[in-house]
Order: sequence, then C-alpha cells, then structure tokens
Amino acid sequence: MAPPTCRTALNNFLQNRGETAFLRWEEYHSGNRHDGVWTCIAYYREIEYGRGSGPSKDAAKEVASALVLAALME
Repeated sequence: MAPPTCRTALNNFLQNRGETAFLRWEEYHSGNRHDGVWTCIAYYREIEYGRGSGPSKDAAKEVASALVLAALME
C-alpha cells in the first residue's frame, strides 16, 4: 500500500479538527495544454498558507498541501 499523500494527510488533519470547510483552493494553468505549468494556492481561513507549481494539478496541490500541513503542525 502506498503511503498517504500530503493532500490526504492534510485532509485527515483538518477532519480531525472539524476544519475542512476552512480550506480553499485556487488553481491556475499557464503555458500550452500539453506541457504547461499548474499553480495551486491553498488558503486556510482565507490566508495563503501554501503555493505549489508542477506539471499537473495533482503535483502542484501536493506541494502546496505539504506547506500548509507543515505550517499548521508548528
């Protein structure tokens, strides 16, 4: 079984606190369709906590999720 992703860990963390409604995403794509870059921005309580970029939306969200989770666990 694969280890949980940062997105899953973040979701589980927020579920345990009853705060999943406080997470919001913005997703942007730049470049052409086949080799562009995705940027995902995670807002927790309307404050930017994480921003990630990557070749796919999933990759960008994974980077941003890791940043949010690290900040919330401090």
